[in-house]
Amino acid sequence: MILIADCGGSSCKWLVMTDEAEPPASFVSRGHNFAISTQGLFSEKVQPLKNQLEGQTVRELYFFGAGLNSAEKLMSAKNELEIIFPGAEIYVDSDIVLVGLSLAGSNEGICCILGTGSNAIFWKGSGYVKKSPSLGYILGDEASGAFFGKTITRDLAYGLLPDELSETLRHRMGMNVEQIIHETYNSEYPNRFLASVFGTLRDKFEHPYMVELLQKGLELFFALHVDVYSGARKFPLYFSGSVAKGLENQIRRLAGQKGYRIDRIIDRPLDHLDLRDLKTYVNRKRQQN
Repeated sequence: MILIADCGGSSCKWLVMTDEAEPPASFVSRGHNFAISTQGLFSEKVQPLKNQLEGQTVRELYFFGAGLNSAEKLMSAKNELEIIFPGAEIYVDSDIVLVGLSLAGSNEGICCILGTGSNAIFWKGSGYVKKSPSLGYILGDEASGAFFGKTITRDLAYGLLPDELSETLRHRMGMNVEQIIHETYNSEYPNRFLASVFGTLRDKFEHPYMVELLQKGLELFFALHVDVYSGARKFPLYFSGSVAKGLENQIRRLAGQKGYRIDRIIDRPLDHLDLRDLKTYVNRKRQQN
């Protein structure tokens, strides 16, 4: 059996392949960000998937996750996965690599993730270059669900959010200052809470407050994570993630204004992954190491 995982901050999508000639099954488990989590917590979230596998042996595991942005984090995640899936041949990398493999493939381009968090790289066809650091939801993650949710939540607490949006959040989430403080400072994943606030207002994107917020957030993302690459406008842009898909019209409009060409904007890179491309990339990486 082969497992391929795309693990973001809010959800973890899995492809389960028992026979390469057969269509893979798919499962979803709780999300996980390795940059802000205590080691060991991931095991609990994967247990429902293991239960569904009913003791079948995992031969190969390709895991792409949020927060895997250093050699230390990669090794820590691999060690944890080796305990969960003993005997499996395991490859671990950042979730942004999966976007490059799935959308750009052997082509060059700028690959971006806008989900609970955000990220961007220049994909070279067989590897990547990263100019801007990933600073997480407190200092960075521009144009992500957590980024937008943080502004919305703060404005709600200060009484600056328009009445229509405030009432929507109170009705749908029971939002009040006490809940905001608790979820932001005491919950296991405050970034997920902030992203859920933004997601609750998905049907309010045409409100003037939201239009301005989205425009400023996307402009900041382009300035810090896309414009930084030399000759960036010569290359196609690829976007992945639930926020990217939800803001497709806004992204395409801004990209056009800035002279960029969008190739594709998708939600799930796993749906576009070629297993042969994945194995070629992984084998090359292992030979280099």
